[in-house]
Amino acid sequence: GGHDGAQVGTALSGLLTGLQARFATHPQWEGAGDDELEQAAEGVEKLVAVKLYETLWQCDPADALGDAELCGRVSRLSFLRPEHLDIPPGA
Repeated sequence: GGHDGAQVGTALSGLLTGLQARFATHPQWEGAGDDELEQAAEGVEKLVAVKLYETLWQCDPADALGDAELCGRVSRLSFLRPEHLDIPPGA
């Protein structure tokens, strides 16, 4: 269905910000550093994105077919290495 991207983004941002604030004050996370809290928030963000992806970012079935075709084409190029493309090592 038609989701307003701005509304969804705002709602998700609010949800994730609220969860991060709850982590910071929860007794189980007492003493956790900023890095730990940020990693936990990123984990939740990834989980939400994975679980809600198809619902939030529905696409036309024809787009899905095109995506599958493109994925197949890209995978057939997986043998390519930077040196095949004249990219210097370490670039």
